[in-house]
Amino acid sequence: MNKPYFLSENVVLRLLETPSVYHVKRDELYELNEEAFSFLETCRQAEGCTTDDKEFLDYCLSEGILTDIRQRPVKYTVRPSPVPSLRYLELLITDQCNLHCRHCYIGEPTRQELSLHEITSVLGEFEEMQGLRVLISGGEPLMHSESE
Repeated sequence: MNKPYFLSENVVLRLLETPSVYHVKRDELYELNEEAFSFLETCRQAEGCTTDDKEFLDYCLSEGILTDIRQRPVKYTVRPSPVPSLRYLELLITDQCNLHCRHCYIGEPTRQELSLHEITSVLGEFEEMQGLRVLISGGEPLMHSESE
């Protein structure tokens, strides 16, 4: 019997223009064929997956996509993304800033910011769209009135 392997906690499966696996910590996106994507979907399950394809398995292990250590399954939904996909989102949550940089494009703060509800709503939509990475920015995001 083959040893079980598990999808690394650092990767998520995404249905972008092509089936893909995204390594969150390394910000690496790997395009897959349908067979490889289906196989990796089985690796998300608590019992893991097995394969006799040593070359593919070695590659996934070397890239940190799979591990032989049982992982706590990360809950997320795999659904087709809009075409073209939105992979990265820069979210400007406030124009407040405690600096006066010459290169700043924002200008004088006007105390405009997104509410916590608006921020969570946008992030939820981005997740539904199978987005990959969010950059929280502003002004200075830590000066948001609802940050603590």
